Amino acid sequence: MFVGAHFLTLNKSGNSIVPYILLGMAVWGIFMTLVHGFVKGELIYSAFFLRYWRFVDLAIIIIYCGLIIFKITGQIY
Repeated sequence: MFVGAHFLTLNKSGNSIVPYILLGMAVWGIFMTLVHGFVKGELIYSAFFLRYWRFVDLAIIIIYCGLIIFKITGQIY
């Protein structure tokens, strides 16, 4: 999906949305780590990554479907 999102958002200047998606994934991971560490007082590895990847997968699917819709309607050139 990253490759598809990259080619869907490539514009004439060569910019893509993929670096922003990766930055968002990193920020979300740091935020989740801090919340789990401070609120729960512990960080369980398997539970953390299960929640993290579920959220990231859902976000990527939503972004990709949105890009497909914008491409079909002609709002992304």
